[in-house]
Amino acid sequence: MGPVELIVFLTIWALPFGVLVGILMRNKGRSGCGGFALGFLLGPIGLVIAFLVKESPEHLYERIEAEEQVRQAMRQRQTDDIESDERIRIRIRREEQVAAEKRAAFRGDEYWGRGVPGFGPPDA
Repeated sequence: MGPVELIVFLTIWALPFGVLVGILMRNKGRSGCGGFALGFLLGPIGLVIAFLVKESPEHLYERIEAEEQVRQAMRQRQTDDIESDERIRIRIRREEQVAAEKRAAFRGDEYWGRGVPGFGPPDA
């Protein structure tokens, strides 16, 4: 095997398997460099071995903790949404009450129960 064939073999066969197995092993909490060596030297056999290797216990616990943090953040956001919805409902009820019951100082004035328009264009 000449130098050209060796370079072609390494770039087409060994290098992609090395990278793929390295990424797979790294995602399982194992050594990415060891996975690269495994895939580089053994090719498809290294890929099969990488699929059969179990996730490291430390990586598994970290992933479970991260998932629990996401769940807690989602629960907190739902609680915040419910509280903000309740505040909006209270505000709407108050605005409707103010629109229905005029203050004594403005009882004789025409009042529509709407907010005061801003400084922008009137059709905004």
